[in-house]
Amino acid sequence: MRKHVFWTIAVTAVSVLLTFGLAGCGSSDTADSEATDQTSDVDAAAAWYSEILNDDSVTAEYPYYRLLDIDQDGSEELFLSSTEMPFIGAEDKAKLMAYVDGEAVTVKDIGGGGGESFSYDAADKSLFYYSRLSGEEHLVKYSYENGAFSELQTSDEYDQNHDPETGNNPDDTYYLDGKKVTEEEADILWDQYDDQAEAITYSTDGMGAPYVDDADDGEDDDNDND
Repeated sequence: MRKHVFWTIAVTAVSVLLTFGLAGCGSSDTADSEATDQTSDVDAAAAWYSEILNDDSVTAEYPYYRLLDIDQDGSEELFLSSTEMPFIGAEDKAKLMAYVDGEAVTVKDIGGGGGESFSYDAADKSLFYYSRLSGEEHLVKYSYENGAFSELQTSDEYDQNHDPETGNNPDDTYYLDGKKVTEEEADILWDQYDDQAEAITYSTDGMGAPYVDDADDGEDDDNDND
């Protein structure tokens, strides 16, 4: 009788061990599969801009670039440029590209006209777009997510006799989100752009070039955090 009980207990123990062993193997296989999928996703995210940067037709137009994780989600966005410098004038061009739903997409093109530029504030993940024309300057602060911009705030400055409302303003005028404000009120946004945001520069290795202020480029001397 005791032998029978002992044999029953032994068989039960072996069954339990096999059950847990097989379950453990299944968990390991699942974990390995998930890890492989995650690695594949990372490789695909990194490969998208490699294909673009190895395309001679692209690099002929945009010999310089910058990699930057704007929304800090672990996937870098790609800035392409025809110049190393942040200010994209009439003879130059630049664009921001991203990897969205398995495809490389162009988010925004800049260049031409009076000149444009990008700046980035890592503290609040905001991207600034600056543009100018004769007698006026414009600033747009964006948030960025999954290949799309959301406009957070705008500011516009007009020199004497350039205000679009009157055309004969005796003094400089300032707007914040389309509403006329004082210079001090407008400076809240401009100060973030000048003092905290980093001017986006470009290079052949994607790390960006040292910022050099040019008095003729429309950029403020303080916007030199690169």
